[in-house]
Amino acid sequence: MNQATTGARGKRPLPGFGWVWLSLDAALTAHLRPAEGVNSLFKSVIRLRSSNYKRISSLVNLFDRLRPGLAESAAHRLMQVNHFPLAGYQMTLLAYGSGATVFLLEKGQDKRVLKVFRRSLGKSARRAWEVAREFQEKHQSLVRWFNEPGEGDPTDPVVLPSQFLVLHSPLMGVTAGAILQPYLPGKKCDLFLDYSIQEILQICEVNQQLRRQLLDFSAQLFKVLAETGRCFDLVGRENLMLVETNGELRLKIADNGIFNVEQIRVNSPALYDRLQSHLQQLQLIREGLERR
Repeated sequence: MNQATTGARGKRPLPGFGWVWLSLDAALTAHLRPAEGVNSLFKSVIRLRSSNYKRISSLVNLFDRLRPGLAESAAHRLMQVNHFPLAGYQMTLLAYGSGATVFLLEKGQDKRVLKVFRRSLGKSARRAWEVAREFQEKHQSLVRWFNEPGEGDPTDPVVLPSQFLVLHSPLMGVTAGAILQPYLPGKKCDLFLDYSIQEILQICEVNQQLRRQLLDFSAQLFKVLAETGRCFDLVGRENLMLVETNGELRLKIADNGIFNVEQIRVNSPALYDRLQSHLQQLQLIREGLERR
């Protein structure tokens, strides 16, 4: 269901006031952040290097310490679904990432995940679609790289099917670009952060489908990297997921991040170093699987 749809005119955008919606989104997700002490929260509020998003969420959680339940109550008030285009779904705030806020949609046995692109909040419908379209193009590249015939099992694709749209978002009904994906049940882990290389190799001795997925994925990733200088974002937590399904692990991609490697080498050396570390781990996994 990789198609583009539109579904909102949305609230009239406020030129130059995008920070308002970003601040409200920070308040919306504040209660999802890991618990911190009062001193740590206060330092985040006053620290000049803190991002505005972190500062707002820390401020909300600081007030929550004085009045327990305030952060969740604020989140409940900020969520408005009167104009939400997918009727009949119960909506729950699920998580937040570096660029999107994530909601779980449930209607009977039907479960989906909605990710609202934060930098599209409060934009015009046209601009919000431009943001969604940018991620759709990245998604299409990932599908070509990792889901095309001959690359893995077509009935169990690595890259999740995704639908891109513009809609009245759950945050006060403001216009935003978003992505809709199937919900993946089961325990989710990060390939690089939650397992050692040796553990992955041992798992693949009995899980041949995961072994094939990892070999196909790594071969394609290094091929594309060599030919284009572009690489799937391996750095974010659970960007490269292992999902436990019926007692077995499967490789899945729900994120649509793609790096221009030379660009991040120049502009973000710390990020580049983390990417290189993950690439080295993946190469060691690949070599280990090929020897077995």
